Amino acid sequence: MTQQEQQNQDQTQSPEIVQKKANPNSQYKSKQGAKEPIQAKWNGKPLAPIQARRGQVIQRKTTDNPQYTTRLVPHGQTTQFALKNADGTVQQFDKNENHQGNIVLPAGIKVAKLEASSSDPTLIKVIVWYQGQHREGYVDRVAFDSTKSAFENNPHAVEVFIQDAEHAIARARSRMQFTLKDIEGNIKKYPQFADTYQKQKQTFLENNAQFITLVAGLTRDIEACKSGKIQLTPEMLKTLDQEHVQSMGKGQNKVERLQNAEEAVHGAYNPKAPDKKAHADTTFLIPLSKEWFYSHPQLQMRYESKWASHGALNRLGGGSGEGTSLKDEIQHILAELMELRSLVAGLPIMESPEAQWLANLQSSHFSSVRRVIFMHEKAWNYGANDQYAEYVALDESFGPLRPDPLMTILIHEMNVNTDDLAFTPSDTHLSPGDTKSAREEVNTSGLDKMKASNPDKVDNLFQSESYVSVITLAHFMNKIKQKQ
Repeated sequence: MTQQEQQNQDQTQSPEIVQKKANPNSQYKSKQGAKEPIQAKWNGKPLAPIQARRGQVIQRKTTDNPQYTTRLVPHGQTTQFALKNADGTVQQFDKNENHQGNIVLPAGIKVAKLEASSSDPTLIKVIVWYQGQHREGYVDRVAFDSTKSAFENNPHAVEVFIQDAEHAIARARSRMQFTLKDIEGNIKKYPQFADTYQKQKQTFLENNAQFITLVAGLTRDIEACKSGKIQLTPEMLKTLDQEHVQSMGKGQNKVERLQNAEEAVHGAYNPKAPDKKAHADTTFLIPLSKEWFYSHPQLQMRYESKWASHGALNRLGGGSGEGTSLKDEIQHILAELMELRSLVAGLPIMESPEAQWLANLQSSHFSSVRRVIFMHEKAWNYGANDQYAEYVALDESFGPLRPDPLMTILIHEMNVNTDDLAFTPSDTHLSPGDTKSAREEVNTSGLDKMKASNPDKVDNLFQSESYVSVITLAHFMNKIKQKQ
């Protein structure tokens, strides 16, 4: 959960609005009032923090966890399903596409599941990314009826992995291109402000150069997978998924899980601030939980008297995560950790991983900290069927590879709590309400019109945040290349 309140997006695109978007520092606030975040500069100009585009003010709590996206599941011996028109005829590839004939979807592919056909209830309307573009159509209901895994005895795991990867890359590219097209349109619309818009465009490209490089590298990797230069098999993907679960699954203690999640993220994407400090070197993660504090009466007393009563420390409750980049809050947090280390040293819980983590802390570890991130209590316990952690979308899967929800939450929290560089090009919140709105819009206006209005809505429709997806994909591609 970010300290940055999302602002309602003004569609008029006046020069004043553009200037605000380019320098939205005022959006960053602490729980105790507005304060200045750590601010880096590039070529003498302040870096623009992430720009919220979702259009909703964050409301912290929700119990709504709908599953609108799903995967087609093998039915008996059937592992492929025709994409049909409303009248039941099978759709064909267009003449200008690289494929010919009937459009037949592989089992396992992810779809946004809409409503049953009014004329034939055995057909379910879906939107799917397949072979380079989004497609609307209908699929036989039997593709959704099975309770078994989408990848059990499924020979299409590699194909689905590649389709999911291309979809994530395409959505991320579309969002960045939308921002640039918006700016370029305003250069023509407001020629008297052309210099302002040109500078805004250049700032966007400079700030996000490292993320753009990441996307370009992944594009090459997926092309290598398609050509066979990078070898993929269903067995390899299954093994990688099992190894991921062993590394970050709920069977591990919280300290190891968070450390492994951090290594996975920064091993894939570790951008540097303008002063050349790597993100991993300036990020401090806290693996403590209310469960651990309540494991001993003295720790419980400490939590209730110090942590629950102070805004800088009261960040363990809730359903996702939270952080701060405010210097005074960081100093208070780190000082409390050193006091807590002394308290724990005299208690009979020194064998706990959390106590061992505290015992190994040294004040010298704190000199470069620019952000501190906490995991909320519920963040440790999400499972494969959970779609949201409050306002964080959790299904960032690629075929049979599904990241542990803790890793997904961590990527989001790193993004929204980073002020000294652009970790990703924009905000990464995504709510159940966003998804419901996208479904309503696509039903009333159609997919093409919705995409043209704002490509963020495609993320909303598929319950998947593309910038988070790209970083997740980078982790899995690292693991795949290590298997070569």
